[in-house]
Amino acid sequence: MGQRLRSWCSLGLGVLVALVGCSSSDSQPGDAGANVDVTTTADAPNANLDVATTADATDATPAGITCSQTSATPIPADVTQALLVVTPTWTATQGTLARHTRPPGGSWTVGGSAIPVVVGAAGLGWGRGLHGGGPPAGCAGPTKQEGDHRSPAGGFTLGAVYGDTPGAGSYPYTLITSSWRCPDDPTSAYYNQVLDQNTVTPDWSSAETMLRADGLYHWVVFVDHNTGPPVPGAGSCIFIHIWEGPSSPTVGCTGLSLATLEGVLAWLDPPHAVMVTLPKPIYDAVRTAWRLP
Repeated sequence: MGQRLRSWCSLGLGVLVALVGCSSSDSQPGDAGANVDVTTTADAPNANLDVATTADATDATPAGITCSQTSATPIPADVTQALLVVTPTWTATQGTLARHTRPPGGSWTVGGSAIPVVVGAAGLGWGRGLHGGGPPAGCAGPTKQEGDHRSPAGGFTLGAVYGDTPGAGSYPYTLITSSWRCPDDPTSAYYNQVLDQNTVTPDWSSAETMLRADGLYHWVVFVDHNTGPPVPGAGSCIFIHIWEGPSSPTVGCTGLSLATLEGVLAWLDPPHAVMVTLPKPIYDAVRTAWRLP
């Protein structure tokens, strides 16, 4: 998590880029992200999703892409919408999002062209969602943890939509004000919940401030990673939100442009939608078993 640009830090993965967004346990209210060395040539806008780069070479090893998962799909039959996010590798910070629709239990059809998105500065890690907690049986890959700068991989239902402007949009949303927070402190009883702190007794040492001066949370969709109930330290406050730019990764969320996010929101029916986020080698491995688009 985090909202204020933090001090420069280095992960030793590439050139310096701006980092914005969600889910970093060392943030404080009012932070706006950090800057880390994560970008490579494969992370340039419109990068080819089938090509790994030198920085992502570890993803090309068998241990990095193994996924012999063959069990039934984790996507419920009554789901009629899917947001499919695919990145080139586990460590890539850019990918694409495509909208798909189907009748209940039927076959998927594409609902629009692929949209460029950014993910966490450290790429992806298996989250906790419809597919279970961490890597599914037979699959390899990193596991999402609080503060690791990874966006959660796997399948997830979608929660509430939040907005910061009264009367905006043609879709239902909850209005956020200056008192709204999302605690990322694993010791808090309110860990990984978006709430108005004026309605509870705050018990956290760190929380995401939902009303941001930079407008990145003008619209926010809560991704149901690590919910019901949350496991402390497994990652929190994962959103779909506006990006700072196509070369600026988040610290755990999925970011896209304002215009494309508003297009997604106008199409989205959250109670009947899921988000599936996977690196391409894993997507290719589970696509048939999971009955993905």
